[in-house]
Amino acid sequence: MMTTLVATRRRYRRELRCARELGQFMTYVTLGFLLVIVLIFIAFGVFQAIVDGMGDDGAWASVWEFSEQPMRYFPMSIGVMLVPALLPAYVANGVTRREFTVGAALMITGATLGLAVVGAIGLVVEKWAYSWAGHVPTYTFPHLFDGPENVVAVVGEFAILISSHMVAGWLIGYTYYRYGGWIGTFLLPLTVLPALAVEALTSVSWIGGLLMDNTGYERLPLPFVIPAVLAIMAGAVFLIYFLTRRLAIKQ
Repeated sequence: MMTTLVATRRRYRRELRCARELGQFMTYVTLGFLLVIVLIFIAFGVFQAIVDGMGDDGAWASVWEFSEQPMRYFPMSIGVMLVPALLPAYVANGVTRREFTVGAALMITGATLGLAVVGAIGLVVEKWAYSWAGHVPTYTFPHLFDGPENVVAVVGEFAILISSHMVAGWLIGYTYYRYGGWIGTFLLPLTVLPALAVEALTSVSWIGGLLMDNTGYERLPLPFVIPAVLAIMAGAVFLIYFLTRRLAIKQ
């Protein structure tokens, strides 16, 4: 009993160490990305101040609202890299496929929460800046929140979008590494499905606006949407875990 307990602790220690190392990699590349994003959106904010509003009827449109686009597509590209670029190196250094998969899932969880908090802080800072200038930010797209004061909804929306795209990227990277370019491309409609399903269920941001404006679709009640979204992402991670267990490492 004691031997099993010690072995379990060591195993989870290795998985946590893998998650920490992957998290450090994610932190380094993300800090540069966030710096660029912040500078770009500050420039857009200054431009809006010069032209006195870019929204309808001269309203001041939220600039940071558009950060949801790069803040889910950039993490998606990190997800794509997990299997082709990082898994072989970790396995070569003695990390098992199981440990890497669990570590990657933990890293995605941490990265998602960190970026979601950054997204929420950006909306708060933007509202303060607009208020100082005598304006209120207006939102172009549908959201789960009405404003930055709905902290749980803001963090939740960013977290759902970021994590679903990272998981979809992870699945895309696996299929390209396992099956090559032709089959990987052929499977894209399936591998991006976790992200697309989450986008459709939550109906937020530009895709949500496009969907509801052109099809008449209405978002389902959140008590159904949130569990469905979590189930989709959990299913995708379990599928990746199952597929990676016996993945051959290419030389």
